[in-house]
Amino acid sequence: MVENIFEDTAKKEGATFNSDEDVISMFDGGRRHSMSYSLTVNYKGRIITIKNECDTSQAGIIKCLMSDKRDSLGFEMTTRSHFLSLFFRGNRFKLSKHSPI
Repeated sequence: MVENIFEDTAKKEGATFNSDEDVISMFDGGRRHSMSYSLTVNYKGRIITIKNECDTSQAGIIKCLMSDKRDSLGFEMTTRSHFLSLFFRGNRFKLSKHSPI
């Protein structure tokens, strides 16, 4: 299901989709199955990579390679602290649009 969402998003946004499957040997002789999905997109000269790892712990990573240009992307993203998120439910992320300088 996650793979389908990543593939659909890649087609829609013109991004590069990669999936990686790995079996990790554990110290006790057991094995752990791990999947990782990533999207890489070029947005206004910036490389944005989104990676989701699916194994015993679900983890998502978003990276953006910023250039030293001074121009603005046209938006700002802020988050609530982990502490405040415990008490206030709802959307943790806030996106604000603004005009480039």
